[in-house]
Amino acid sequence: AAGGWTIDLHPPRGFLDDEPPCSQTRLRDLYTIPFRSIYSRNVSNLLIASRCLSVTHVAHGSTRLQATLATVGQAAGIAAAWCAREEITPRSLGKERFSAYQQELCKRDGFLLDFQNDDPVDLAWAATVSASSSHPLHFGDAGAWIPLLFPVAQQFPAVPGGNGGEILSIDILVRNASGSNAHLEGGVREASRLGDFSRPDDIASMKGTCPAGMTTWVSFIIDPPIPVEPPADLSRPQLLWFYINPPPGDVLDVSIGKDIDHYPGFRGGFFDEDASEWRVARTHDKSPFFTTAVKSRGVFCFSIPGFIAFPAGNAINGYRRPGTHGSNLWMSDPAQGFPQWLELDLGEVHAITEIHLALDNGLDKAYPHAYIGDYQPWPSYGRPPRCPRDFDVMVIEGGKEKQVAAIRGNYQRNVVVKVGNISASKVKIVFHAGNGAKEIGVYEVRVY
Repeated sequence: AAGGWTIDLHPPRGFLDDEPPCSQTRLRDLYTIPFRSIYSRNVSNLLIASRCLSVTHVAHGSTRLQATLATVGQAAGIAAAWCAREEITPRSLGKERFSAYQQELCKRDGFLLDFQNDDPVDLAWAATVSASSSHPLHFGDAGAWIPLLFPVAQQFPAVPGGNGGEILSIDILVRNASGSNAHLEGGVREASRLGDFSRPDDIASMKGTCPAGMTTWVSFIIDPPIPVEPPADLSRPQLLWFYINPPPGDVLDVSIGKDIDHYPGFRGGFFDEDASEWRVARTHDKSPFFTTAVKSRGVFCFSIPGFIAFPAGNAINGYRRPGTHGSNLWMSDPAQGFPQWLELDLGEVHAITEIHLALDNGLDKAYPHAYIGDYQPWPSYGRPPRCPRDFDVMVIEGGKEKQVAAIRGNYQRNVVVKVGNISASKVKIVFHAGNGAKEIGVYEVRVY
């Protein structure tokens, strides 16, 4: 399992204690909870799925959260079933069958950090995938404006739409309410992982001008152009980030447009002048970036022609959740509406009994209570807008399509379609509607 909550320690006497009510150490990354911490050292058949798990007091300041313990409970329950079925102890499972157990946990949507599906009986693993469309590297719905009071940054995956390409320019939505032209400069840098803003050197500069009194797309020229090849592994695309400095002189009222919906695989950042370092913008940053940009969620309104944000290949890259290097998500192009489709070519005819779908239900959203008193992207217990609501599951053999399932009114992340026992060379999912968004997202398709 995995966790990520703040290490939130409370004084022993609670409200009666003279110490502050809590001390919080915020974590930069998620962490893994080891299997060894949920079975007993001296009771051979005991698994633990609650706040009794074996961690230190400090670690328990984070692991005690209900949502975290729910993932631990799932892991313990599946482990208990394995032990009972195979008549082994949890310790033996951890030593002898652990890889197979992890694959089963992943198949059932257990949360394992950066864990890849390599189920040998999953036919999708060796399939060729295509789609009716893919979300381009373009975000233009400005729901907030970030004042350029200090340098700000946007990290993104660079995936060309064809066999390769160059980043010649980056178009950014800028509002200049001043009476002077705003001459803006910045740069582009590489990143080793999602959320990494540590690289000190530019690989290219970028310059653009926003006319006085205008709200417009500004084309920032990239010098030199940045060559980008298609990634050999879509779960690890080339990660880049660009930054923009405040305009010089007395041009003060300049803002960058921001799409307030959040997208996995993207991170915003800003330059912390007190610490003299670039930082990820998080929901707890008490800064103009935090208060003005709707608690820092969302992405800049920017566009890179010819590049894709969420390619179809992500649906079979072996990862069913956002990772440390990419989104692992296919998303349709919102400009093209519905219907949309995703097709897997299995290469030859196979007997098929089940099709598993992991759909986009907003896994990368902030905790809902972080928005109390502020804008909420969707109700705390509402339907995720990009989760496919209405879709048909088809199989294709000999050029003939056959509908094997019609799903209506869905809002769940995990959908398992049992098709009996049919033979087909292709699987196609046709999406007719989401739950309010103009696009839908799919993390993973498995075929058994």
